[in-house]
Amino acid sequence: MKNKNTLNNFRKIQKYLPQDKFSDLKKKLLKVPDYKLEAFWNILAAGYDVNFAVMNYLNLYEYVCHNSVDYSSALKIVYSIYPGLNIGMHINEPEFFELN
Repeated sequence: MKNKNTLNNFRKIQKYLPQDKFSDLKKKLLKVPDYKLEAFWNILAAGYDVNFAVMNYLNLYEYVCHNSVDYSSALKIVYSIYPGLNIGMHINEPEFFELN
């Protein structure tokens, strides 16, 4: 899902992260198209950890591309991580009783 705005997500991430954390990620992030970095930025902006963003931004990007949902809505959906199984972010719609 390409964002039509002209904001540079790479620069937003750089300004948001402490210099040492950004230095560790810089080479990896330079190789990623800006429209995919939008998913990374949205995870950070939602308050999640950098390691979580690194593990899940491509999965989130794919999820948003294949479903009619935006990043903020996708991040509100209940998820769980299964790092040992190497499947990334598993997303489930919340049950109605979990919303209270």
